[in-house]
Amino acid sequence: MSHFDDWVTDPSVTKARIEAFLADSGNSGREFLDRYVVCTTSGATGIPAILLHDHAALVVYNVLGYARSLSVFWHSPGLGWALVRGRGRLAAVFVSGGHFLGNTMMARRIRKMPWRGGMQRIFSAALSRPVGSPTMC
Repeated sequence: MSHFDDWVTDPSVTKARIEAFLADSGNSGREFLDRYVVCTTSGATGIPAILLHDHAALVVYNVLGYARSLSVFWHSPGLGWALVRGRGRLAAVFVSGGHFLGNTMMARRIRKMPWRGGMQRIFSAALSRPVGSPTMC
């Protein structure tokens, strides 16, 4: 990370600009420079990494995600169609409260399609209740 500015391929991206973007937790799920989804690692090695994902990468991730979910339709067609119609519910366990990949991507999806907020819930790996929920699960 100490050589981030030397390695980044887009000259409009600098470590200082990204760090300012990441300092605002409200930016989770928002695009940096209207071109990149930014997320961080936990820093288990001592220094959190900053990762940028462009739109082409996001298309690949989405295609892979949809391909992985095809088994839901195969094994439980009723559940699959309920999800497509917006009547199903999804839950995910992520480290929340930061710009971590799972948290960022979920926030991004809900920002782009607010109706998903009613059917998707993040459970924090660090908490015993869903994020934003006043009751225990």
